[in-house]
Amino acid sequence: MSQRAAAEVITPDFRPVETDFLGPAEVLSVEADGVLVLLPNGAERYATMAFVSPYEPAVGDALLVIGKRDDLYAIGVLRGSGRAVLRFSGDVDLAAEGGTLRLSADRGVEIRSPEVTVHASRVTTWAETLIQRVTDLYQRVASRLEVEAKEARTVVQGSSVLQARTATIVTDETATVQGKQVHLG
Repeated sequence: MSQRAAAEVITPDFRPVETDFLGPAEVLSVEADGVLVLLPNGAERYATMAFVSPYEPAVGDALLVIGKRDDLYAIGVLRGSGRAVLRFSGDVDLAAEGGTLRLSADRGVEIRSPEVTVHASRVTTWAETLIQRVTDLYQRVASRLEVEAKEARTVVQGSSVLQARTATIVTDETATVQGKQVHLG
């Protein structure tokens, strides 16, 4: 084989073929394992999702798409409004060994589950406002329950019972008991 023929054989041709594509594409619809995208030339093509990160695209997103002919793959997000979603089958452990695990968000953090259990030596909550809405609330305190507040108000629609071995009401000023009937003793 001549030197010229050898050079032609091992010299690759990197010129793009007309059907090669790498560029932006707009998401027209989202399907189970891919998206229908609009290419810059006006063609609509199906692209298989090939993201490294767990992202669910939304209609109108601009994705980075690569491929040849009709084999297109979405490999990145250029402009997105979709969600990043982590989904696992079975049990999942998320741990920060030797460190602190922090979750943060600009608009909120939600936990949804039929049952939530917290095991801790101490739970501290810092909030400007804490709102709890429950059907039934049961609290069991083994040692002491102490509440310190500037003001306190309890409203009960039905009956209210305070049961204790001993009870003391101490005020610095006036103590008022108001009712149609007051039974003492």
